[in-house]
Amino acid sequence: ENLFKKFPLTLKCPCNQIVIPYGSFISFSPEYHPVCSSLFVSDEWILSTRGRYPLAIYPTVKFEESAPYFFNTLATLCSLIQNTLSNAWQIFNRSSLITAQTLSYEELNDRSNATLQQFILNTVAKFTRIRRLISIHSHSMFLANYNTQFSIPHVNNNDTHIEFSSLPMIIDNCSCVINNECKKSIGLYSYDDQQLIFEIPNLYISCSIIQGVLESSLECFFSQSCLDIVQWYIISTESIEIPILNASNTRFLPETPISVLLDSFMIEQWGHHIQYDQYFNQCATKLCSYTLISRPHSLYVITVLVSLFCGLSIAWRIILLIIIRFLRNLMRPKILPTTDTLTSRHVRFINHIRYVWQSLMNKLLKFNVFENEATWNNECHLRTEILATRIYILCLGISISILIVYTLLIIQTHLIIINNPSLIEFEDLQKNSKYSSTLNCPCQNISIEYKSFIKIKVNYHQFCSSDFILNSSIWLNQIYFSQATLIYSYIDYRLFIVSQFRWLISLCTLANDTLSDELIYFYSNTFVSKNLQPRESIEQRANATMVQFRISTPRTFLRILDSIRSIAQGNGIVSSTMSNWYFFALNRNIEYDSIWSQSRFYGKYNDCSCATNAMCTSQATINGSIVPGFRVGCYALEALLQSTLECLYNITCINVLKNMYYFSNITFRPLDLLVSSPNDTVQTLIKKLMIVQWETNINYDQYYSSCAPLQCIYFIYERISLMYSITTIVGLFGGLTVLLKIFAPILAKILRKIQIYHRQQHIVMAMAIFEEQQQQNNND
Repeated sequence: ENLFKKFPLTLKCPCNQIVIPYGSFISFSPEYHPVCSSLFVSDEWILSTRGRYPLAIYPTVKFEESAPYFFNTLATLCSLIQNTLSNAWQIFNRSSLITAQTLSYEELNDRSNATLQQFILNTVAKFTRIRRLISIHSHSMFLANYNTQFSIPHVNNNDTHIEFSSLPMIIDNCSCVINNECKKSIGLYSYDDQQLIFEIPNLYISCSIIQGVLESSLECFFSQSCLDIVQWYIISTESIEIPILNASNTRFLPETPISVLLDSFMIEQWGHHIQYDQYFNQCATKLCSYTLISRPHSLYVITVLVSLFCGLSIAWRIILLIIIRFLRNLMRPKILPTTDTLTSRHVRFINHIRYVWQSLMNKLLKFNVFENEATWNNECHLRTEILATRIYILCLGISISILIVYTLLIIQTHLIIINNPSLIEFEDLQKNSKYSSTLNCPCQNISIEYKSFIKIKVNYHQFCSSDFILNSSIWLNQIYFSQATLIYSYIDYRLFIVSQFRWLISLCTLANDTLSDELIYFYSNTFVSKNLQPRESIEQRANATMVQFRISTPRTFLRILDSIRSIAQGNGIVSSTMSNWYFFALNRNIEYDSIWSQSRFYGKYNDCSCATNAMCTSQATINGSIVPGFRVGCYALEALLQSTLECLYNITCINVLKNMYYFSNITFRPLDLLVSSPNDTVQTLIKKLMIVQWETNINYDQYYSSCAPLQCIYFIYERISLMYSITTIVGLFGGLTVLLKIFAPILAKILRKIQIYHRQQHIVMAMAIFEEQQQQNNND
């Protein structure tokens, strides 16, 4: 961490393990709404709320008849949320952070928090979307004891076959067929005369148990006085003492609807913690490297200055000597040739060359850098000095040659820093191939949300902005008739029209909600990069991400819808209009009453059974007249998906639907044939999420502003300039001359001594040989 603080730009610590599971360094301990850990969701409390009477068949406005359903559903929601989050977290734990380099503490926090935020948004949005879709499906399709009533339209005493039909539930003149948010307050009623004793604040029944729970709040159970009244009322053998909910343990107000709590996943605090030490241990880095930029050391500066001084002094000594000699030659009087000179110019030139050459050779042979007046008369010392001079010149020449080759071949690296670069400056540097490969502009914000530079807009199918949506309540009331299930045959379109149009309206809403949720998730995704990326790279990566987003978003919605459709058929759930199954009674003289079920049949030849195929459909008709495009079948949704919106492009067909019960002057404009095709099935539209056009915009300027680089760094690699080479050679030349002038005489003396020694040995050997020959001659 200290190195990251000192060298944030150049520090690199490769990870030994580049794939690190999030679960190895992120801990997660969410804190739920206090009701989920309270006695209000316990079996003891649920059992005690029945009071003095047995459990009711379906909930009513009486607390003792609705409370068991209410609290059991609340307990189920708490359990469902906890299990959903636990499963989602297990999946998240198996996902991994992939990075080749060790991240700093801040960078790891940014990346992990961004990923966690995506996880939270995605989990909550997916749960909410499934809940809403199930709610719409159940209210428009299913026959249940809490939103319908049974009715026997007629009984023929001569028959032993009695069929049953269903009627929708009406709550305070609000029909659950038109509006599934119909609600009525729950209260405490006298056991004797059924008079209202106490109305429980913000506690409701609705068209379904779950809808009633969502419309309600827990306000009463935060109040001691309210809870005391409830407990006084439900005194029974199963009664338990239960404390109120503590308002200080929740961030929500007591009167907050449970639907809002559910949209927040009943979470008070998500409670995630990022452990950097665990991440570092998993990364298992073994080495780190960084670039240290500093000014030259004072000793180095002194050394360079001394070298330059010596080099310049010698150079100037040579230059001044040449200049002085040149000036003296100019000032010397010239001798004019006499008439006695008979030598030709050519001969004179040759002789002059020979003279110059001989003079030069003599001077070179006698050249003595170490000349001293004390040695002028000492031939031995003079020879030693000449030898030292030759060693000096030879070593100096070799050293200078090596320096020249080295300085000409070496590649020099220049670090260029541009502070507060503009976008134009960055793009100019990026276009230059000399700089682009090494250009590095660290971002102040390494984690940039997509929403800061990517914008996505869509155009939905025109139906979603038509009069059928804008005036949906008027249209639904116009095509609704509460006695339709009692009057018309199961294949009459009037039994399906309300459900199918509610589905069409809901599909537009769900498509918009799905896209909105997915966009929130998409926009919260972050583009994580330590350095500023070029325009082309950003556009390519953003376009690839958006293509994937356009493909995955409809699939996400379809997967959920298909699952719900399969559950409905697989469990044999009866439609609210009994379009797939119907019930009847038979008089078979048995000891107990019985109700039997029989599947419906559809198709051109009435040969497709809803018992085996939920997709059985027939052409929609009203009084025998075909309704173009629409179909009827086992389930309103299945039939709708196989339908087209052809009828809604024709004003005559629209008027037939609008006026099938009673006449109305209200005009509903038909869809435009030039905007969309009337032959597309609803299934085809849903596969595209009701979207007909995508518009995307990538704003690179906004990305640059979000990155906000403080500086750009790049390197220039080039050979050393001629002036620098000359300066370097001159500087080193001075130092070399000083060193060689010290060591060359020493080396020369050593060589001279070795030479003298060998010469003396040769003389001794020669004398010995001569004496031996003389002795032999004397003997002879």
